[in-house]
Amino acid sequence: MYRTLCTIVAIAGLAAPSLARAQVELKHKFPDGRKTTLNRYVKVEQTLTIAGMEIPTSSEQNVKSSETNGTRNPDGTLESVHKIESLQAAIQVAGMELAFDSVNADAPPKGTALDALIDVYKAVAGSKWAITYGQDNTILSVKGSNEAIENLPETLRAAIAKQFDPERIAKEGNQGMRVLPDGTVKKGDTWEREETVQFDSYQSMTFTITYEYAGTVEKDGKPFDKITSKTTAVTYAMSADSPSPLKITDSDLKIQESGGTILFDRAAGMIVETKDKRQISGTLKCEVNGNELPGKLDLTFETSSNRS
Repeated sequence: MYRTLCTIVAIAGLAAPSLARAQVELKHKFPDGRKTTLNRYVKVEQTLTIAGMEIPTSSEQNVKSSETNGTRNPDGTLESVHKIESLQAAIQVAGMELAFDSVNADAPPKGTALDALIDVYKAVAGSKWAITYGQDNTILSVKGSNEAIENLPETLRAAIAKQFDPERIAKEGNQGMRVLPDGTVKKGDTWEREETVQFDSYQSMTFTITYEYAGTVEKDGKPFDKITSKTTAVTYAMSADSPSPLKITDSDLKIQESGGTILFDRAAGMIVETKDKRQISGTLKCEVNGNELPGKLDLTFETSSNRS
């Protein structure tokens, strides 16, 4: 009996290092002087139905941006400069089309109401802003982000102002970093996060997302930590001071389909690839000029990004 117990203890002792190795910690790193480039693609397909009338909309965006770290200060803070390097966009709505490429920003417009957005894209392309990170690498402040739209017409600027608000960018940046788990995890562990996405005209959606650590994978000869995600719930909000003539006063939206993956480079301390798809549908209560109208929404987001 004594020998059996000793054997069990010995086996447990041999297994302990293996179990310890199964636990990993995923942490963002911001080394001095590092410059990275982020390519982000977003595709949106939407059908908004108001009082039986369908309004289909589709859009695609490719944005290339850079982030250049400075040198960490004695107090632990670090400033990082962000810049939009290039931007391509295509929109189709109600029979109208718009195509924009920052490489050929002065191409003749198509002569529709969507042409007003060209000035927005021109302002965004080449814009710069600075982010200050704290000692724990959370974002403390953002400056310069709203300078890009200072010269736009007042009506247009009002519709998109919250997209460029420094506090919003800081909040969303910290939100984006919190996709990583707290503390150590092993394969199969899950955690939940809430993510709020801001849209034009003071609209937003808040998503509930469950993440799961899926272990390590190899890509292009390098090891990465893989995280999968599933969006389980969504709520919609429109601020009362939205400049849009169409007000959404209530909604009942559900997630119909979702799935995503994240690849994390543990050595570099950064997310190098993301893929995500979410399909949302449900009913809306709309108001135009004080008249209440029934509405429906069918919306699909597809996003992907890679950083190097």
